[in-house]
Amino acid sequence: MNRLSNTTYDQLSVGNSAELIEIINQKVVLNFIKLFGDNNPLHCDTDYAASTEFGQPVVHGAILTSFCSKLVGVYLPGKYALYLSNEFKFHDPVFINDKIKIRGLISRKVDAFKIIEITIEIKNLTANKIAATGKALVRLLK
Repeated sequence: MNRLSNTTYDQLSVGNSAELIEIINQKVVLNFIKLFGDNNPLHCDTDYAASTEFGQPVVHGAILTSFCSKLVGVYLPGKYALYLSNEFKFHDPVFINDKIKIRGLISRKVDAFKIIEITIEIKNLTANKIAATGKALVRLLK
């Protein structure tokens, strides 16, 4: 179990950041398919995926962005986070067994509502390419 950050809104500053590294293995993908039913062949049919420009199954984009929930809920800001929204743009595919780094940076604070904007970059460390970029809005409960 990950240790939760107990950071409050007043303790945060623009420029604070956190990151985590994950390996997207076959079990992660199969569990995602089982939970959410997205069995598009691009993600789970090796023969079909081999016939595409990617040559192999592509990890669901939603798996990548799901790790942002872990980033926000555990590390930046952590315990007092209420995830309000996010938006992402996907740039480059991630494949099974690729290692990714999810990095969040506080880019804005809205004092009146105790809201922070976190700029997020998901980098495929295996391919040394940016897989996705985006931002999240988070309200702090303390």
